[in-house]
Amino acid sequence: MSRDFIVTKEHRRFVEFANAIRKDTSIGICHGEAGVGKTQSARRYAHWDTLGTFIDEWGHAANRTWTSTRRPTGPGPSSTPLRSNQNTAR
Repeated sequence: MSRDFIVTKEHRRFVEFANAIRKDTSIGICHGEAGVGKTQSARRYAHWDTLGTFIDEWGHAANRTWTSTRRPTGPGPSSTPLRSNQNTAR
């Protein structure tokens, strides 16, 4: 994205929309005519110029194999409420 970004009325509306969605922790759909700056506004809002390079360098999480050294502490997937109560009563 170019550094010559101009904050327009549409961009301010996008920021207001995005902030409302973050506050309500909901999902929103931004739509409109082509060329009005939806993608550029989203990239600027998300600080994509800064974060995008890390994602490209590290790779997307969907392509990564995660490992953990922690052991699960809760009941197993085959546990029933009755078995869980019996195990904790011991």
